[in-house]
Amino acid sequence: MGAPAAAGRSEAEGARVAVIGAGRMGTSIAQWLAVSGVPVTLCSRNEESLQSFRRGIEKHFVGRVRRGRMSEAESCLSLESLRTVQRHEGLDDAEFIIECVVENLAVKRALFQELGRGGSGERILCSNTSSLAVSEIALDAVHPDRIVGTHFFQPVRFTSVVEVVPGRETGSETVARVEKLLSSLGKFPLRVQDCPGFLVNRMLAAYLLAAARMAREGVATPKRIDRALREWGMQLGPFEIIKLVGVDLVLEIARGLKAAYGERFRFDDLVEGLDPGSWLAVASAGAESQDGSESDETIVDRALLPLLEEARSCLHEGVASAEDMERAAIECLRMPKGPLALARERGISRPPVPAASRRSSLEVEIAQQVAIVALNDPPANSLTIALMEDFLRLLDRAELDSVRAMVIVGAGRVFSAGVDPSELGALRSAEEASRRSRHGQELLERIEGGWKPVIAAINGLCLGGGLELALACHFRFCSEGVRLGVPEVQLGIIPGLGGTQRLPRRVGLSRALDLVLTGHTIKAERAFEIGLVDRVVSRGQVLDEARKYARRLAERDPSVVAAVLRTVRDGARLPMEAGLELEAETFGRLAGARFGPIGPDGARTTLEWQFVDEHGGRHEHGEK
Repeated sequence: MGAPAAAGRSEAEGARVAVIGAGRMGTSIAQWLAVSGVPVTLCSRNEESLQSFRRGIEKHFVGRVRRGRMSEAESCLSLESLRTVQRHEGLDDAEFIIECVVENLAVKRALFQELGRGGSGERILCSNTSSLAVSEIALDAVHPDRIVGTHFFQPVRFTSVVEVVPGRETGSETVARVEKLLSSLGKFPLRVQDCPGFLVNRMLAAYLLAAARMAREGVATPKRIDRALREWGMQLGPFEIIKLVGVDLVLEIARGLKAAYGERFRFDDLVEGLDPGSWLAVASAGAESQDGSESDETIVDRALLPLLEEARSCLHEGVASAEDMERAAIECLRMPKGPLALARERGISRPPVPAASRRSSLEVEIAQQVAIVALNDPPANSLTIALMEDFLRLLDRAELDSVRAMVIVGAGRVFSAGVDPSELGALRSAEEASRRSRHGQELLERIEGGWKPVIAAINGLCLGGGLELALACHFRFCSEGVRLGVPEVQLGIIPGLGGTQRLPRRVGLSRALDLVLTGHTIKAERAFEIGLVDRVVSRGQVLDEARKYARRLAERDPSVVAAVLRTVRDGARLPMEAGLELEAETFGRLAGARFGPIGPDGARTTLEWQFVDEHGGRHEHGEK
């Protein structure tokens, strides 16, 4: 995706595109299409806006001819392929229609219902909405399968990223055709999940609101905040972005995000007693002498940390891939580096979360290079959102660098009874439920994919998500008589934290199907017989046994342990030939590091190499 325009122009040849709405975004998109050589029709009921656009584009082409960017003939052809109309009936021949009308759900929905009744059976309707759910816009439309979101960013001609947002009923062919058109014109179609604010605006709004709050609280003037962020590396300061985008649009986006995500996007206190125009004037003014005593470093941190936190949330929810998120932040937010790279640079593997007032759901004890992590959310030690957030933060804590093995146990008499039923009942949509599932899967992937061995000390009832957590550990020690199972089917759902995938790999397909389909629980002794747990221990002894085993593993060379985990885990998922090749490669690295070549002085030289785990952590082996 994102091929240069010159290389892929053939994909756009013959495409007829219409843009509805002659506001700033609509005219920018129409101008970009015209400059790209695409026949385009701009539709607006405002004749003055259309005339102004026509004059502006003619002036633009004259300038391009003068600067040698295009010939006179090319200029004439482009102008001839550009039409302006005031009625939707003039759009019947358009293959793609891009809607850029006011950000109002009722207005957009009515427009798409009208457009769906005309044109060819293959016409694709694109919405440039910046915050509304595409699925809601397509509700009651004639052809919802041909409706998709295409969120452009200013300046349209120079920002290569376009968010492509499939709705619930958007057809795969619709998405493919839109992505193909955008790619052929030099854009990068960034596919994102259909959720309020999508990806870029959620990160942007968090950043802008944080800056506005600093100004409102008198931490620093807007001028100094802009200067500090520019000197740090942002191409534009937050208040410069607000002036560029428009305060009305910023507040409109914030309003929608607050309705969807709650208090982290609150903005009412920032505009209290001010109309938008006055707020912009206040936010844009201010003398340097009014600044507080905060350092530039503090200003930068306060502006960026909410952005990093929102990026983390988007990643957990599966809104976009990590790679696409980095590119979007650099190109759309004009950051010098993406949020994930920035977090790693600051010594953390995921963006930090502001400290919460509630107590942690985990108790951690570290001794002899072994971490004992107790799930402490009585009475069921449920895998709540808060507990999973606490665990993800724990995995990034610096003190774990010295830890070589980990034991997970439940506080009290329960290991974990799974996901909190009240949180399940609060899910509002299929999309939200899927995001919740992916969030939990990320934690379990971190545990299973790490370079330190993790042992589940199953000291009590282990159900649903609790068993899925145990399955993600490398070893499972279980107290005698404990019952285990995945009863989700009794609630009308299936395991959502990897149980349907890890369970058959552990006990075989038929036994896994029996456990999942019946929802029955089994005792520890039966779990040992079928290979679900590795060891059954006398009551009251499971934590001690797990700790002893963890200490034995902690005595091993951590690089060798990491290599074993990687080779066995990854090799088990590969065909035999590929697994053997992975084994040979790892053996060679370890042997080369341990038995280095003979040096010029006749002494054996120890080589040095690094094992890189799935989350970017580097673990050295050998001597310098």
